[in-house]
Amino acid sequence: VDSLQWDPHFQIVFVEVPQFKTHKIKIVAFAVGWHRHNCWFTDFADHLIMAENRRVYNPTQPNWIFPELQTTNSPGTKVGSWIKKLLPERHGGSKIKTEYERHLIEDLPTAASAGGLRPGAANELSECMPAEFAAIATGHDFKGFSSLFEYIDATCALAMPSARILANWPALPYGQLGPGPTPPSLSPLRGLSGMTMDRLEALIDELFRLDSATPPRFQRGEDLRPVVHVAFAC
Repeated sequence: VDSLQWDPHFQIVFVEVPQFKTHKIKIVAFAVGWHRHNCWFTDFADHLIMAENRRVYNPTQPNWIFPELQTTNSPGTKVGSWIKKLLPERHGGSKIKTEYERHLIEDLPTAASAGGLRPGAANELSECMPAEFAAIATGHDFKGFSSLFEYIDATCALAMPSARILANWPALPYGQLGPGPTPPSLSPLRGLSGMTMDRLEALIDELFRLDSATPPRFQRGEDLRPVVHVAFAC
């Protein structure tokens, strides 16, 4: 959570990730998704509402959204186990019934695993945009092709073509930059009779269980509060 940033212009959540091999920064941009299954904001709302045993915020310790991925030596294997639990039996899923049985995803490919996420995303991005745009999201190093890439750094503007595709929205015209998808807002709710922003904020805090034990950046007036607003609107 400590590394999350909100871009008010593009209305996305993003994280700057240092690349050890290229010594460059990769931008991971989360735009509102076309469908609830690929919308970071909807997933975040579900997490705030339903996650059990949420940790009390401690400013002296890292505050992870998925702390279980920090307690294993193989996060990829852990994510892969989650994916496999969502596989129907005819696609290679387990015959043993689990707590995920009601949430199986029929559209997952046969034998889907965490190992397919990165190459799958890279291939999908490459179908829709020049490779130098895709590299902003994948973190690949293009300096071997041209010294120009010594000077081109990752920005939210350059991340928008990839963010749109990964959120399942139509691609921008090939080779062009542009805005990302526009997230829903609280404006329709604020127009309801008797609804004030203070009442709406109180409702959000109650639904998402935001209090003194949660990260202060999600509190009213703080820098990540717009993220909470979008999650609620989704």
